[in-house]
Amino acid sequence: DQSRTNLSLYTDAELDVTEALLISGAVRFENYSDFGSTLNGKLATRIKAGKHINFRGSVSTGFRAPSLAQIYYNLRFTNFNASGATEVLLAPNNSPVTKAFGIQKLNEEKAVNASLGFTATFGDFTATVDGYYIKVKDRIVLTGYFDASALNLGVSEAQFFVNGVDTSTHGLDLVFAWKKKFGASQFGATLVGNINDMKIDNIKNGSLDQGT
Repeated sequence: DQSRTNLSLYTDAELDVTEALLISGAVRFENYSDFGSTLNGKLATRIKAGKHINFRGSVSTGFRAPSLAQIYYNLRFTNFNASGATEVLLAPNNSPVTKAFGIQKLNEEKAVNASLGFTATFGDFTATVDGYYIKVKDRIVLTGYFDASALNLGVSEAQFFVNGVDTSTHGLDLVFAWKKKFGASQFGATLVGNINDMKIDNIKNGSLDQGT
């Protein structure tokens, strides 16, 4: 039975610098009972390039504390594979088992986000295209199975949650919409798509097998 409390404060502001240029900013402060405080911000802008086209962009930072389940949850189960059945322990982050493998306390995930795109309207058609980049540091992942037979736990293998990788993601969001009125009725169709590519920039495996 575990719990956490957190307090957050958020504020944002927008300023029309000119009729065509809008700038906005936001700041969020959060305090977690088990992780301390974090401060994140966002800066965005929108430019009216014409009557039908707007360009927009933003830069921001992000934060995600590990969930209570990722820190405290534990489970013992039987895993079946080609070599037979093995007993596995999913060890909580604060257990001696996890520490025995050199796994440190789970830290928060930190992110930097950037996006750039445009919106366009031509008659009955509307298009929105946004490219984005997300870099996440200390991303939390679930490991594979490690040999735990020497720890006298009654299991053959163990696994755990760990701040295991740094990742970067490039992507493109696409929205195309069409609406048409026919008398008192209206008909519309929308096409939504997303293309993205995520890469692992760094694997933080310490002395453990990187492939696991």
